Amino acid sequence: MAGDCMVMGLSENKHPKIIVDTSALLSLCDGFDFFTSVENEFGKVKYVIPTSVMDELKRLAETSPKYDRCLKLLSKIMTINNVSIIYTGSKKIIADDDLLEMSGDLFVTNDMELAQKLSKQNKKVFILKKNRYYDFYH
Repeated sequence: MAGDCMVMGLSENKHPKIIVDTSALLSLCDGFDFFTSVENEFGKVKYVIPTSVMDELKRLAETSPKYDRCLKLLSKIMTINNVSIIYTGSKKIIADDDLLEMSGDLFVTNDMELAQKLSKQNKKVFILKKNRYYDFYH
């Protein structure tokens, strides 16, 4: 696992900071466990969800029973995978704007437009694919 951390450009005693966006969280409700895929690739990591992403998911949950179920499922999954919610200090309504300003070792998304924007900023992106596999975008 130390080699995996070194691939991410970190020392052996730190875990890569993985920032998760709304589309990745919604993929959990469709049965895609990106946590396992990320950890298989990088070893032990630290998952982070910005408050703007959680706010976006809560707004979606108010509009649809599917998203409401997803939000409830997410709280269980977050405990199991030791996910932290971080306050970014941002009042942005669109979570993508927040994500573009954040720094992390890897961003997990299913949003190709966001992935392209992050890539233009030289950020590493772990893209979830609909047919249950992933790819890197740099």
